[in-house]
Amino acid sequence: MAHGLKIIKAGFQSLIQDTGRYGVGHHGLSQGGAADEHASRWANHLLQNPVNAPVLEIALGMAEFIAETQMTIAITGADMSAEINGTPIHNWSTHQLQPNDRLTFQAARSGNYAYLAVIAGFMAKAQLGSCSTVMRNNIGKKLEDGETLEVRAEHCYQSDIGLMTPFRFIPDYTRIQPLTAIECYQNSLFSHDLRAKFFNQTFTVSKQSNRMGCQLEGPRLNHSIPDQPSEGIACGAIQIPASGQPVILMRDRQTIGGYPKIGCLTRRSISLLAQCRAGTDLNFESVTREQATKEWIRFERYFAKKTEAPCRSSA
Repeated sequence: MAHGLKIIKAGFQSLIQDTGRYGVGHHGLSQGGAADEHASRWANHLLQNPVNAPVLEIALGMAEFIAETQMTIAITGADMSAEINGTPIHNWSTHQLQPNDRLTFQAARSGNYAYLAVIAGFMAKAQLGSCSTVMRNNIGKKLEDGETLEVRAEHCYQSDIGLMTPFRFIPDYTRIQPLTAIECYQNSLFSHDLRAKFFNQTFTVSKQSNRMGCQLEGPRLNHSIPDQPSEGIACGAIQIPASGQPVILMRDRQTIGGYPKIGCLTRRSISLLAQCRAGTDLNFESVTREQATKEWIRFERYFAKKTEAPCRSSA
């Protein structure tokens, strides 16, 4: 008999994700993985899970679950007014569920993606080294009402609860600071004025944005640069098609592309962009590859060494 978290309402889209599927781009497969790597890692960190433990990514909210066994969970990411049996609970914190407890998420008040983790991670089948769901590649699938997310019942509960992410690590998704980007080798294809326009103007996140890419609206970066030979393309790449409206490629992007690229978001900024709602205004700041590398090394070392324990909740 399966034991875990039964899905009563899967909401707009609920997917199993981990840190992604690497080394498969030459097969035409996307890396996938949690749209917001920062929030996903904190969900696992609160439970002392490995960074790659499978979590549930809930898009936009309106989801509901019933616990079939006792378990300890962590919730991070977008604020979806989570409740247990009708009682509001804190985001970016750990909580206990008892059998038949009902866990609900309302429509997201800020951000797009919430992350739900259990001790040791949800039980999910790995494909090509990852449990991440990538719909466009037919790897994994969108979860449906009535399914049960299986957990390791003998390991998924601990009495020590009430842990929360330190406040300095909790982003405010309603006030996104300038996103940082590395100017890439195709940067020289653009005029100095056009590059300055990109880094000094405000753009708005379009409704035409998803896990594959984020379309921006705003000042048109008009150019006459021909499409370039198709080549492997990175997550966070900032393409400037003939329309002049930037498109930033996200976790489920295509693996090759020929539109000229003005730069690439840093990994921290990719997570922040994923949480930007349609209509959010954005600015960009240029950083060097060395600066971006140092930032990412600090991020990796933090979770690898667990240098700072989660805070104890006062609630």
